[in-house]
Amino acid sequence: MYRALCDACTKKERLATFVGCPLQLQLWSYERFVIGRPIVDQFPYPEEWYGEPEEDGPTMGSMWCRRRSHWAHEQAHNAYELFRSQFDYLHPDNMVWTPYSHLFIQACAPFGLSSLCSRDEEYWITKKSLIFDIYVEEYSPHHVMRQFGRFQAHEFA
Repeated sequence: MYRALCDACTKKERLATFVGCPLQLQLWSYERFVIGRPIVDQFPYPEEWYGEPEEDGPTMGSMWCRRRSHWAHEQAHNAYELFRSQFDYLHPDNMVWTPYSHLFIQACAPFGLSSLCSRDEEYWITKKSLIFDIYVEEYSPHHVMRQFGRFQAHEFA
């Protein structure tokens, strides 16, 4: 997804496309930016959302899907310029750097989340290369340390 996002953002062609997992990118942006996201209630997940196996619990993304029928008809048309200008003036203090804090998870999912949400957690900040198809790229977790509740040194170009 990183490669596809980079390719889509840097293409000069009129019909540049984004490939990857747009739902993942959409949920990621909803959790971190107030720009362009729907307004949803903040009630805890109901107990009936939890299945028998540990993997069958809700995820954090469940919050954005449960009231879809309420806001799906409220679309923003021709909002590109508005969203772009809001992003241009976005300050680091306006970001939600740790959207999955322990307190927030407890408030949303009092019975816990699916075990799949934290499976392989030890790999999240690995410093190994990523291999996709014929590409081998450095994974750079030092660019996203804030979202793991860790110190992130500022880099200036």
